[in-house]
Amino acid sequence: MQHNLIKPQIKQQNSMPSDTQLVTQSPVLHNQQQNIQRSHSSNDVQTNQLQSKLDEIIPYLYFNQSVAQKLEEVYIKIAEVINQELSEKYKNSYEIVLYGSAVTGLSLPYDSDLDIAILFEDLEINHIIILNQIRMKLIQPYYLKRYDQIKILEMKSGVMLSLFDKINKMRIEIQVNKYCELMNSQLIQTYAKIDSRFFQLVLLLKKWNRNKFSNKVMRLNSYSFVLMAIARMQFLGQLPYLQKHREQDKVIMNYQKCLVKDQKCIFNKIYSTNIAFESDLNVIAQNFQPSKNLSTGKHYTLAELLVDFYSYLIDLLGQINTQVVQITYDTNEINNNFNRNLDLKQIKQIIEDKYNQQQQNNDSYVQNNVLKNLESYSLMILDPFDRTYNPAKSLFKRRDQEIKYLKELKQTLQNLQQQNIFDFK
Repeated sequence: MQHNLIKPQIKQQNSMPSDTQLVTQSPVLHNQQQNIQRSHSSNDVQTNQLQSKLDEIIPYLYFNQSVAQKLEEVYIKIAEVINQELSEKYKNSYEIVLYGSAVTGLSLPYDSDLDIAILFEDLEINHIIILNQIRMKLIQPYYLKRYDQIKILEMKSGVMLSLFDKINKMRIEIQVNKYCELMNSQLIQTYAKIDSRFFQLVLLLKKWNRNKFSNKVMRLNSYSFVLMAIARMQFLGQLPYLQKHREQDKVIMNYQKCLVKDQKCIFNKIYSTNIAFESDLNVIAQNFQPSKNLSTGKHYTLAELLVDFYSYLIDLLGQINTQVVQITYDTNEINNNFNRNLDLKQIKQIIEDKYNQQQQNNDSYVQNNVLKNLESYSLMILDPFDRTYNPAKSLFKRRDQEIKYLKELKQTLQNLQQQNIFDFK
């Protein structure tokens, strides 16, 4: 079993990162998708009617070239500011990268922030010092012509510099050493390349979530919907377990947790995680074929996956106990140490085992930020790489927001069953 310790490889960038491009498939995977599309023609009339209506709105949800050009301009301009402030002191010891929807391609037109990470070789660097340096640069009169709403935001998971590009009307969020987030983006981008139905399903779910819940702080975040969509399609045999495909070839990466309160760093620790997953699209195509719908004998249509997802999420939120969602472990093939579906007790054990050494060294972060009060959440969504993070922490059992979600989910499911797609427009 191979164990590689990944150290940051830093290179300066003066243009958009190469990973930021419209998602494309390998020829073999493209042929698989063509076969799936051909099989849809013989599905039932009701499903075909819903699918036809979805086909009409999907093109309006895609990330188009004009938006890509705007993203590039926003990125280049802010990267220039960051480099002007940091390059002399830190020289070639950092890299400016994009992560999130700009990398995965799962972005709605004109409705996405630009997530930027400054990656340093130094995994003990103080995040607030770096971000304040950049903020002081941005509040100079010259830069205020382009940027406003420039502020440092302290969060439970870290600290960010948030600002707004007035010219391009786009919010920018800058954080430091977001290595796991970058790996998550690359993993999700690979899933998006495998199956266009997943890509389209996520866009529909993101559109629905924004339509129904306008308050970004209160609603379930888009990342949670992405992971739930992957998990459900894995359960249905529509997507592979990419991390499982490389479980014998571990690649260990160190990453940093830096917490800030009142402009001071109060916690600064280094953790490690296995970041191996299969990213070669040709290898994936050779080893994975999507299953057919047992009830129809045909491949699932996007319409069927969408209806199924709403039934799935209604079932999750309707349970008394916290429900687990994860995309790492294939529970069809896992050994007898686990049940068919991982429950909260087993997830706790996975987390405790992974961070046992830190807890023995009196590191209370995992206990206080992950394990404590875990039963109060509606969902425990296990992050693929950072086990100290539950993306769904905004949704609590039997609270108003969970009740609102259940109400809207049930109404949308009823609408879909009547071929009504108004909720996605």
